[in-house]
Amino acid sequence: GEAWPNMFDFSYLESGVTFFGGTDSIASCSTAFYFTWWVMYSCFMLVGGGIDLPKKFKPDGSPAQPKYDTVFHNLMRDGMCIAMGKHIRGRSRAENLTLMETNMFDKIDFCL
Repeated sequence: GEAWPNMFDFSYLESGVTFFGGTDSIASCSTAFYFTWWVMYSCFMLVGGGIDLPKKFKPDGSPAQPKYDTVFHNLMRDGMCIAMGKHIRGRSRAENLTLMETNMFDKIDFCL
């Protein structure tokens, strides 16, 4: 601010906005926004059918039309499925690779 006093307006910093502490801080507002998104996303995935959107097969084994990808499915296909499936769920590598290919993850995978 000192080098170019007319270039940047930092007057909002003097009004009490801080990075940490209080409901008017940047960290508190960001945390509240993220928590709100997380609650809505979790409800969508667990109750609203979001976990089933990218699946390639229906529960009866017939082909399904994958509609939308989700953050969860993308992360699981990036390799998290192999590590989590082996160490936490006790699945074989072949089972995990099949899940990654078909997106047939279940709600327990999402909750972990």
